[in-house]
Amino acid sequence: MNDEDWGIPPYRNTISGEANGRFTYSTADAGYDFLRAANYKVGGFIGWTYYEQSSDSRGVYR
Repeated sequence: MNDEDWGIPPYRNTISGEANGRFTYSTADAGYDFLRAANYKVGGFIGWTYYEQSSDSRGVYR
């Protein structure tokens, strides 16, 4: 990765090597009926989520 900063002096040109990284995150939820009456019911669910991110560079070193 080649990062050139042209803002406030001094000019900076930093070069970073590559790194292969991976981040994963997952959750699972389950529930049941915990409150019932003649005309309503509260509860009962199943859910899950999954997140994955890849990182192919280490970033900028200053």
